[in-house]
Amino acid sequence: IMKDILSCERMIDDNTIASKEKRITGLSAVIFDRYFAEEAYSFHFFQHETENHGENSRPILRVLDLQDIHFLRKHRQELVSSWDKHNCEGPMLSEDLMEKVVSFTPKSSSNNSSLLRELASIHRSDLVLVCSPFEVELLVNEYKIDPKKLVLASFFAISSAEEKSTTHKTYNERSDFICVGGFKHPPNIDQVQVLKHEIWPQIRQNFLNESKNGFNLPSLYIYGSYPPTHISKLHSPKDGFIVKGFAADIDQVLNDARVLLAPIRFGAGIKGKIVDAFRCGCPAVTTPIGSEGMLVNNDVSSWGGLIASNSRDFSQKAFQLYTNEEKWNDCHRNSQHVLESLYSKEKNLDQIQSAIDDAILSLHERRDDDHVSNILWHQSMRSTEYFSKWIQLKETGQSSDL
Repeated sequence: IMKDILSCERMIDDNTIASKEKRITGLSAVIFDRYFAEEAYSFHFFQHETENHGENSRPILRVLDLQDIHFLRKHRQELVSSWDKHNCEGPMLSEDLMEKVVSFTPKSSSNNSSLLRELASIHRSDLVLVCSPFEVELLVNEYKIDPKKLVLASFFAISSAEEKSTTHKTYNERSDFICVGGFKHPPNIDQVQVLKHEIWPQIRQNFLNESKNGFNLPSLYIYGSYPPTHISKLHSPKDGFIVKGFAADIDQVLNDARVLLAPIRFGAGIKGKIVDAFRCGCPAVTTPIGSEGMLVNNDVSSWGGLIASNSRDFSQKAFQLYTNEEKWNDCHRNSQHVLESLYSKEKNLDQIQSAIDDAILSLHERRDDDHVSNILWHQSMRSTEYFSKWIQLKETGQSSDL
């Protein structure tokens, strides 16, 4: 399937009907990378099935790889921006804010186009891959998506063979704090600003207050590609705030660090930076948003680090995890349990393969029962058809049968 999936966009780039038919014929499934790819390209597969109905052609399973819920991340960001605007004298990270963000559910009002577009894409698709169990529950309970349409498709972080062969550096072989995340992603810019202006000064002061106990003064290293100018200007060696930018080998820097800091105030999905840190044996301090969907049996006590909802608590827990070897070892063990329980390559790949196989076998029945999808694919509702043709015309510069 992957060979054919990789050729889908190249197929669309060729404007000849014969070439399209040749490339589509024989496919069992097509996977769209996020909802905007489904909007742009799904019609071509629907059209192929419609025009070849009854000619010994088999239906093509249309799979949407949702990644995270984009409208949830977008609206959480807007909520945090509004909070900052109206609470400019207050703390950047607080329990009140975290409670609002965690409990916030965007409403499907007529002017909420990002939410409506993404939900429509979910409904048009036969199967939807969702990376977070929290978001599976949200889609089922709040937006009434048929659970048969959804499959949990979380990260493939570690295989059983890798788990047995991996040895991590010990507590004493590591030093310093680390924060990672590419800067084209707004939550990563935000977390660095929270660290610089609120959390890191408190952590630094905790170490200065305890210097008599022999604690060395650690630094915080910030890694991420494409740092904007205003982030680079936060670099301050005298304060131990080191903006490094792009890391050629993220595993190496995570293997050297003792604690990951991730004061994430908004976002969605599973936080890859935390999974990567656990994979490299580095426990984390984060927020309820950072740990969302990452708790084994919703047990906070068995998570691979510490969780805090305000800046003071975050700073104290960062200091505790960094200086308490017993606590660090407990969190390290927990992080490996989280990886094994939630992000096993074998378990997660098998689950996805089984869901796709089952959906292909029962595709006719699934579509017969999927009334919302059938409504959206009805000729009077097919705005995606014209969007797909516009994309085709834009990309090829050739005439289109609009």
